[in-house]
Amino acid sequence: ADGSLRKGLETFYSALNGSSWNRHDNWCTDAPLFEWYGIKAGSVVSKAIFGDDGFAYFGTDDRWTMDLAGNNMRGRIPDAFWKACGCFESIRICNEYLPDSSFPDYVWNENLLSVDLSMSFMNVSLTSIAQATNIQSLSLQACKVSGIPAGITSCRYLRELNLRECGISGTLPQNLGSLSSLAVLLLEPAAAVRGERRLHARELRGGERRLRAAGRLEE
Repeated sequence: ADGSLRKGLETFYSALNGSSWNRHDNWCTDAPLFEWYGIKAGSVVSKAIFGDDGFAYFGTDDRWTMDLAGNNMRGRIPDAFWKACGCFESIRICNEYLPDSSFPDYVWNENLLSVDLSMSFMNVSLTSIAQATNIQSLSLQACKVSGIPAGITSCRYLRELNLRECGISGTLPQNLGSLSSLAVLLLEPAAAVRGERRLHARELRGGERRLRAAGRLEE
C-alpha cells in the first residue's frame, strides 16, 4: 500500500507543478512518506487476513492524512492519485485554485473522517457519499456541487457540513434532520435551497444541539 500511495503522490506532485509549491519538503525523495510535507501517519487499523490455508491472520492497515492547504498548487489532480488515496482518513486541499480538478465518486469510502476542499473550486460529486459511513467533517465551500443526495443520511457521525457558495438548488433530503451528530450546517446564503419542512436546531438531537444556517431554509 505504501508503494502505490508513493506513486500516487508522485503523480500528484508532477501534475500540480510541485516544484513551485510554497512547501514541498522531501517530496519525491526516498524519505519516509510521513516526512513529506503535509503527509502524516494517521491511525493504525487491525484487520483479518485469510491465508491460502483457510486460517485468519491479523495484520494492520496504515491510515494517512494530507494537509496541503494554501500551498500554491495549480493544475489538474490526476486520477492516479485519487485511485491511490483510499488509505487517507483526512484530506485537506483548500484555499487553492483547482477548477479543472474533480473529486471522483469512488474516493468516498469508510476510511474517510474529514474532507476539506473549501475554496478549491473543484467539481465534487456526492452521489456515493453514503459510502463514507464514518465521515465527521465535510467542507466544500465554493466547490461545484450539483446537489445533496438522500444517501448523506447514512453518514451518521457527520458533525459539520459546509456547502456554502456551491450553487446548490432543489430540495434538502427529507431525513436530513435524522443526522443526530450534525451540529453545524452551512448552506447557500440565498434562498435557493428548500426543505420539505423547516430544519431547526432542535431537530439535531446530538452533538452540541446547535445549527448555524447561513441563509434561509424555506418551506
